[in-house]
Amino acid sequence: MDDSRVRIGARIAALRKKRKISQMEMAEILNTSVSYVSKIERGKCNFGVDTLMRLMDVLQVSADDLLKSAPPSVTATYAKEINEMLSDCSAEEANRLIRILQEVKGTLHREQQE
Repeated sequence: MDDSRVRIGARIAALRKKRKISQMEMAEILNTSVSYVSKIERGKCNFGVDTLMRLMDVLQVSADDLLKSAPPSVTATYAKEINEMLSDCSAEEANRLIRILQEVKGTLHREQQE
């Protein structure tokens, strides 16, 4: 059995339960059978794009939330860009930029808490 299908199915089941939707309700919403929903959740079958789109809508999640085990971290996404910006800086310039980023980060976090 395909391990990725099992992980995706488990995420679908967890999200369905979090939304307090039974397999029967899910089957009705998706216009399919309870056994098909069960097979998806156990990773026993593939499903098409149409079903994926309906699952995203019903569970109110993105494709990434359903298909990816873990989205790439912000650090990994921007590390290269930050390193490129710092690569031609002097030590003093790099320190100043780091302090500026720390201050901006602190401001953003405070604004989110308000």
